[in-house]
Amino acid sequence: MVLAVNAWNEPADKLRRFVEQKKLTHRILLGGAAVAGEGYGVEGIPVTIWIDRDGRIAAREVGFAPGQEGRLERITRDLL
Repeated sequence: MVLAVNAWNEPADKLRRFVEQKKLTHRILLGGAAVAGEGYGVEGIPVTIWIDRDGRIAAREVGFAPGQEGRLERITRDLL
């Protein structure tokens, strides 16, 4: 399952417009700054965190640049 966190805490209506514009299909948590910072120690954005079935952090990747898609896909595939 893919779950995004809205770390900027925008209002739900603004986020809804963004989701519709980008045609996103995954879930997005509102009020995510506390979840991201306090729950998972996120200090920079973007960050990708893979969480295993037991709720433990299995992998973490901070930042993103074009060309990293393959690396992120490999991490995901290795954890499945």
